[in-house]
Amino acid sequence: NANARFWLGMALLEAGRLDAAIESLNFSLLLDPDFKGAFVNLGVAYLRAGKYPRVVQICNACLRRFPQTPQASYNLGAASYQDSVAAFVARGHCDLVEIGLDVAAEHLRIARESEEAKAPSLRRKGRMESPWLPEDA
Repeated sequence: NANARFWLGMALLEAGRLDAAIESLNFSLLLDPDFKGAFVNLGVAYLRAGKYPRVVQICNACLRRFPQTPQASYNLGAASYQDSVAAFVARGHCDLVEIGLDVAAEHLRIARESEEAKAPSLRRKGRMESPWLPEDA
């Protein structure tokens, strides 16, 4: 079922077996196209694999179904940034790179301003702090 494939994908993702994780998370979405966690973590798997155009596709699909998903916005922003940097390295400065960086900044802003991002994280050994790292600023 979709849950079993999701948790298998998560275990594979944590083990660094990205291709297998991507396959399992994709299968989870085939079984349940409204599984937000599978969308978000499939974006993470593609992001770790450096497949930035796929991250953009997956995150946009997630945001169409679930507009209030800051994790998808964050992944989309990170992928847009990485894709823009790669384009800059490959082709030098161009308008598309600036557009990609603007898209990245906008999605990262959306993620940071979400209610979830402002809520204190209770998962960090009882400390009340934001889930954002200093370098996310």
